[in-house]
Amino acid sequence: MNKTQKKKAQKKLKADLCQSLKQGTLLYMDGRLAAPSHISDRMMREESSYMADYITDETGHVREIHYNRIEI
Repeated sequence: MNKTQKKKAQKKLKADLCQSLKQGTLLYMDGRLAAPSHISDRMMREESSYMADYITDETGHVREIHYNRIEI
Protein backbone atom coordinates (compact mmCIF):
# COMPACT_ATOMS: atom_id res chain seq x y z
CA MET A 1 0.00 0.00 0.00
CA ASN A 2 1.51 3.33 -1.01
CA LYS A 3 1.42 6.46 1.14
CA THR A 4 -1.64 7.96 -0.60
CA GLN A 5 -3.61 4.73 -0.27
CA LYS A 6 -2.60 4.44 3.38
CA LYS A 7 -3.80 7.99 4.14
CA LYS A 8 -7.10 7.33 2.36
CA ALA A 9 -7.63 4.08 4.30
CA GLN A 10 -6.79 5.83 7.58
CA LYS A 11 -9.26 8.63 6.85
CA LYS A 12 -12.04 6.11 6.04
CA LEU A 13 -11.32 4.06 9.16
CA LYS A 14 -11.40 7.18 11.34
CA ALA A 15 -14.72 8.30 9.78
CA ASP A 16 -16.24 4.84 10.34
CA LEU A 17 -15.06 4.81 13.96
CA CYS A 18 -16.42 8.34 14.54
CA GLN A 19 -19.80 7.21 13.21
CA SER A 20 -19.79 4.21 15.56
CA LEU A 21 -18.93 6.47 18.48
CA LYS A 22 -21.80 8.85 17.60
CA GLN A 23 -24.14 5.85 17.67
CA GLY A 24 -23.05 5.10 21.24
CA THR A 25 -20.52 2.35 20.58
CA LEU A 26 -17.55 2.35 22.95
CA LEU A 27 -14.15 1.87 21.30
CA TYR A 28 -11.23 0.06 22.90
CA MET A 29 -7.67 -0.63 21.82
CA ASP A 30 -5.62 -3.20 23.68
CA GLY A 31 -8.04 -3.13 26.62
CA ARG A 32 -8.33 0.64 27.04
CA LEU A 33 -10.92 3.15 25.90
CA ALA A 34 -9.56 4.86 22.80
CA ALA A 35 -10.50 7.73 20.50
CA PRO A 36 -11.13 7.05 16.80
CA SER A 37 -8.01 9.05 15.84
CA HIS A 38 -5.83 7.02 18.22
CA ILE A 39 -7.10 3.72 16.82
CA SER A 40 -6.76 4.73 13.16
CA ASP A 41 -3.29 6.23 13.72
CA ARG A 42 -1.93 3.13 15.46
CA MET A 43 -3.47 0.69 13.02
CA MET A 44 -1.92 2.49 10.05
CA ARG A 45 1.43 3.30 11.66
CA GLU A 46 2.28 -0.07 13.20
CA GLU A 47 3.31 -3.21 11.39
CA SER A 48 1.17 -5.29 13.76
CA SER A 49 -2.22 -6.66 12.86
CA TYR A 50 -5.34 -5.92 14.89
CA MET A 51 -8.51 -7.95 15.26
CA ALA A 52 -11.84 -6.31 15.98
CA ASP A 53 -14.14 -8.00 18.50
CA TYR A 54 -17.74 -6.78 18.39
CA ILE A 55 -19.65 -6.88 21.68
CA THR A 56 -23.42 -6.80 21.30
CA ASP A 57 -26.30 -6.36 23.71
CA GLU A 58 -29.18 -8.78 24.11
CA THR A 59 -30.96 -7.25 21.09
CA GLY A 60 -27.94 -7.67 18.80
CA HIS A 61 -26.85 -4.01 18.67
CA VAL A 62 -23.09 -3.42 18.74
CA ARG A 63 -22.22 -1.69 22.03
CA GLU A 64 -18.43 -2.06 22.08
CA ILE A 65 -15.66 -2.69 19.57
CA HIS A 66 -12.37 -3.99 20.95
CA TYR A 67 -9.25 -3.79 18.74
CA ASN A 68 -6.63 -6.22 19.98
CA ARG A 69 -3.16 -6.71 18.56
CA ILE A 70 -2.58 -10.20 17.24
CA GLU A 71 0.64 -12.01 16.46
CA ILE A 72 0.71 -13.79 13.13
